[in-house]
Amino acid sequence: MTDSMQSEVFVQFVASGAQRGRDARWKKVTVRPVEIRHERHLQFIYLDDRKDIRRNFSTESAWRDALREVFDGGFANFHLQSDAGDIHVRIGKRGRPLVSRGRPSTKLEQARLAHNRARASLLPPAVAKPYLRTVGIADESGDVKPTMRAKYRQVEAFLRLIDQKLPSACPGGMRVVDCGCGSAYLTLAVYAMLTQVKGWKTSIVGVDRERDRVEKCRALAGELGWDDVRFIESTIGEFVPEAQPDMVLALHACDTATDEALARGVRWEAGLLFAAPCCQQELSGQIDADDHNALLRHGILKQRTADLLTDALRAAALEAAGYRTDVVEFVTSDVTSKNLLIRAERKGSRPRSEAVEQYRVLRDCWRADPSIGRLLGGDFVD
Repeated sequence: MTDSMQSEVFVQFVASGAQRGRDARWKKVTVRPVEIRHERHLQFIYLDDRKDIRRNFSTESAWRDALREVFDGGFANFHLQSDAGDIHVRIGKRGRPLVSRGRPSTKLEQARLAHNRARASLLPPAVAKPYLRTVGIADESGDVKPTMRAKYRQVEAFLRLIDQKLPSACPGGMRVVDCGCGSAYLTLAVYAMLTQVKGWKTSIVGVDRERDRVEKCRALAGELGWDDVRFIESTIGEFVPEAQPDMVLALHACDTATDEALARGVRWEAGLLFAAPCCQQELSGQIDADDHNALLRHGILKQRTADLLTDALRAAALEAAGYRTDVVEFVTSDVTSKNLLIRAERKGSRPRSEAVEQYRVLRDCWRADPSIGRLLGGDFVD
C-alpha cells in the first residue's frame, strides 16, 4: 500500500470504522495527493463528529510516520484507490487482515481535478468582488492579492462556521455586533452573506476603540452603500446596543477583549457567539509552575498551556451560562497560529449547575482567576 501511495497513479486512501474492542481516535482518515505551490504533498484529513483537521506532508519520511499512526489507530477498514486498481483491507474479529482487490473505482484525472478544485465561496463573484476590492483584499480585477490570501482564507472559513449555525430562515431580521471589529473584514463579509446571499434584513454594528479605524470603516461601508452597517467608537465594555443582538462576533480581539466580547454577548442574551481569540497573556502569570513543574518549567509549554486553559475556561463558563459550546479549528495553522474558534449557541437563561461545577473545578485546580469569570460573576459561575 505505501509504495502505491508515492506513485503517480495514487488517488486516495481511506481508513474508517473501529475494530471490535477498540476505540478509534477519529471516525475517518482520508489521505490524498494535492499540489501546493507546484509541489506534490500528501494531505491527511482527520475527521470526527465536530471537526476535520488537515495536515500536508511533502517528505516521504513524514507521511510514512503519519500513516503508521493511522494503521495503529484502531481502524477496521482500509481502502486504497489508484488508477491501477483498488485494494480493500478489513480487519477481522481475530485481528487478521482480509484483503481483496478490484478494478479502479475512480479515474486518476477526475480525482486530480477534484483534489485541486478551489472550494466554492459562500459569496458568489457578483457579491464577493465589490466587497473584496473595497476592503483591499482583492485588486481592481477582483482577484485576491497574494499578500492577502491568508486574510481571505480566514474570513471564508469564519463565514462557513457561522453559516453552519444559522437558522434556515430569519423573518424578523438579524442583528449583529462585531466586538473589536478592526478593519471590518469580517463585519462587512457577514453583512454581505446575510443580506445578499441569504436575503435577510440585517443590521450590523462594528465596535472599536480606535477612532482612525472607525472612521476608515465608516468610509468603506459608505463606499459600498450599506446603510445598515454602522461603526461605533467605544470600548467593548462600555458599548450599549440599541436592540438585543442575535449574534456577537469577535475575530482576534486581543487578550481579555475576547472575554469582554463573550461576557457582553451573554449579558445581552445573544443567540449565537463566535470568538477567535488572539494574544492571551492573562493566565500565564497566574498559573504556578511549582504545582505543575514538569509541564510549566519550559516557557513555551507554559504559554501554550495558559492559552489552552484560557479557552477551556471560556468554553466552560459559556456552558455554565446556558450555551451549548464547542471549540474548533477554523483554519489550518499555516494560515494563522491563532486558529481556534469558540462557538456558542444559547440554549437557556439559567446557569447549569453541572456546568458551573465543571468550571469551578477547572478554575480551582489551576488556581486561576480568569477575566471571563469576573465579568460574568455570581449570576453564572459563582
